[in-house]
Amino acid sequence: MPKVDKKSEKRSRNGATDMQHVDTFTQNKLDRLKCFREKVNWEIEGERLMFLKNLGHLIADWKLQLPKLRTIFQPEEIELILSDACDYRDVEKGTYPGKRIINFIARTGYKDEPTVDENGRTSWLRTTPLHQAGRNVFPGSHGVVADLFRIYDRFHVNYTDQYGLTHFDVACIFGCHSVVQKCLNLGQDPNCLSHPTVDSPLHLAVANGHKKVVELLLGRGAYANLPNASGNTPLHVICNRINDDDLVEVFFDAAVRSDQIVLVDALNSKGRTPLHLAAMRINTRVTDLLLRRDADPNLADAEGSTALHYVSNPLRTGGTSGQNKFKAATLFFDRIGKLNRALRVDAQDNLGNTSLHLALNAGCEPLAVTLLKNGVDPNLANGEGLTPVHVICQSKYDALIDKFLEITNEQLKPVQMDARDGLGRTPLQISVAYLKPKLFDTLMDYGADLSTFVFPIEDHFYKSCVKFEIKEDMDKLYLASRIMVVVERLTLRGYKLKQSDALTIVKLFQKFKFFENWSYLDENWREDKRIVKIARATMIAPNLSLYELIRMPAEDAKKQYTYLDYYNFWRSGELKKIPAKYLGACISHLCKMMMKEFFWRWALQCFWLLIGCRQHAESREKSDRATPARIIYADINAWIYRRSAVRQIYIDGYCPSQQIIVLARGTLFFRSSLDRRARRASSYIPRRSIFRRDDHRSSAGRPTNGRSSSSSRPTRGRSCPATRAQALVIAH
Repeated sequence: MPKVDKKSEKRSRNGATDMQHVDTFTQNKLDRLKCFREKVNWEIEGERLMFLKNLGHLIADWKLQLPKLRTIFQPEEIELILSDACDYRDVEKGTYPGKRIINFIARTGYKDEPTVDENGRTSWLRTTPLHQAGRNVFPGSHGVVADLFRIYDRFHVNYTDQYGLTHFDVACIFGCHSVVQKCLNLGQDPNCLSHPTVDSPLHLAVANGHKKVVELLLGRGAYANLPNASGNTPLHVICNRINDDDLVEVFFDAAVRSDQIVLVDALNSKGRTPLHLAAMRINTRVTDLLLRRDADPNLADAEGSTALHYVSNPLRTGGTSGQNKFKAATLFFDRIGKLNRALRVDAQDNLGNTSLHLALNAGCEPLAVTLLKNGVDPNLANGEGLTPVHVICQSKYDALIDKFLEITNEQLKPVQMDARDGLGRTPLQISVAYLKPKLFDTLMDYGADLSTFVFPIEDHFYKSCVKFEIKEDMDKLYLASRIMVVVERLTLRGYKLKQSDALTIVKLFQKFKFFENWSYLDENWREDKRIVKIARATMIAPNLSLYELIRMPAEDAKKQYTYLDYYNFWRSGELKKIPAKYLGACISHLCKMMMKEFFWRWALQCFWLLIGCRQHAESREKSDRATPARIIYADINAWIYRRSAVRQIYIDGYCPSQQIIVLARGTLFFRSSLDRRARRASSYIPRRSIFRRDDHRSSAGRPTNGRSSSSSRPTRGRSCPATRAQALVIAH
């Protein structure tokens, strides 16, 4: 009797037990799978998604004895499962449960069987899950496409969907080298275009950076210069990619091996060359390679832009950093210098902009310096008449002006500081209209002529101040301080402000609604304990606290605190410490103190001119500054009393509240929080009494109950004809 090996017998028994366990496990899985299949209605999308969810849990640990799906599902049902699985993703969690389901079906050995017609032919017009996956490229989709090609492995049939996308195209998109090779071996045309809107296989391969597929296609006869519907050649597509320098060299080498000459200056439908696109992407290695292969750097596209324009234009470089633009421009000039080729540095696009205009508008100082050192004209104007200096003054990068003028002086290229743009503005006018006092001083230091300066009109101020959107109270102090600083710099440089200039400033304040709450300003906010505590601790100057400033008269504040100090105080952020309840009142008070002296001085001149006393206005221009306010108010009150049809008009010139008199387009308005009679009286001023000095006796009749006499009947609500003064604001 032979001896039995006990260990072998034990292993045999354990193996039989394991197989029995596996069979039981598999049978349970199969039963559950069949149960899921019986419960689903394939026409309802929600039930199909629930089926996918259950199937995903079921196959999570199913690795042995995989089922034969054809015995459980119909081919149409399996294709529906594959289609739904292609889109079965959890974007929030970043998972792709559908990928597991597709991989499971591929591991079961399921193969798609092409359907044939009565003549035994297979139709190529069919939409499969591969088309669906091919249109949705995302992380994880490459593995899905590889599994789907294991299922749809009949490569002699190049299925095409209704949009012209083929299985061969999908293989090129995802870089399935073996699939592409099998299709080509079976006679697939590498230049096939199944639809006019679909790119060629070579376009699809280079667009996705698949170098091996590119080499394979070019080696099998793909055309290197074939344009697509947009006129882009494969080289255009490569140059439009970011950070894929090696692909360009692979493309050129493969084209040489296939005896093809690549057209480096081919134009697409927008007139752009591959060099334009490489410059737009700031791809320095590709740009250098194209220049070495004789790409023309002076060719312009349909908009007139050259490659140098693309390097300098921020709108076309996707916000690329200034350092990268500088490197690209430096390489550009260096390579062209080594090749001894001419470059049109002053080329202008259809808008007349040079590369220098674009670089300055983008605020790229290193690039602008490089352009200037390579011969770009610093005085060339664009289609709007804007020189580079105009561009700097209008942009938010006005700090470039110092470096710009320094380089032009080094290059011995004088800059036309007083050139006028299409609107007749000089850089000096723009610096004032855009409220840039530092820029104004720089222009003056470099020779701008103030004698020909014309104060900007309202429209120029409004266009430049569009960005100053008053969203909160703090913005008012910011804008007011900048306006007054600019006015102060003008006067310090010797410009004599005219009445029309002052009126423009008043209208600018009026546009931004600075005077809305002045008449109703509650002065009691200064006595609040929290305000007192915060104001004492807030220093706005070395020897001046906010507490002292808000309590001192405007005349004293003017002597101790300049307009620039108000602006610096806003920049310090100390105002944010003020409680929101009182912030508006505090800022209104500061604005009022800052602007009061300016308004008071110009209000008096407007007033004397209004009553026809031009010589009186000129003689009293200096004396009024030293005259006490109550005397001047009495003077004005006496004149209004003589000229009006009302016995008495009350003008308060002594209390802390302000009295505002506005003459707009000849109409005299009184705004007073203390006396409503003044407001009513404005409509009873005789039309002719404003300019005639000899009619005060007849016009000062004795009206009854607020009405004028018949000899000088007032015109209620009608404008008084004022031609000399159009606006008068007196703030006290």
